[in-house]
Amino acid sequence: MGALRFTSFFLYDLSFILKAYPIISRSDVIQIEQPWAGLFIIFLVKGILRKPVAVDSHDVFQALRINQSNFLRRLLETFLEKIAYKLSDAIFVVSNEDQKILLKNGIKKKKMFIV
Repeated sequence: MGALRFTSFFLYDLSFILKAYPIISRSDVIQIEQPWAGLFIIFLVKGILRKPVAVDSHDVFQALRINQSNFLRRLLETFLEKIAYKLSDAIFVVSNEDQKILLKNGIKKKKMFIV
């Protein structure tokens, strides 16, 4: 997707959304792989299409642990990720530790699934 480009960092490219829209509109559930980058898609799917969204969290708040990221990027990614988790209908976490981190950040346990 070009994760280093400004538009894909925050929203995904408009061209991506236009290409993905027919697939999204036919789907019953949408799974997002990058919560901080997929936030616009979550708003689109939940707000306009009224479909459930599942977030596959490979590493919750990863931006906080990446030394190569600057402070502003870590702050922004973490903020966007938290919003994505709060809006989602289901969150797939990979460990009990990740679940505990989300619980401490106000995310409801009933929508978390450890895989």
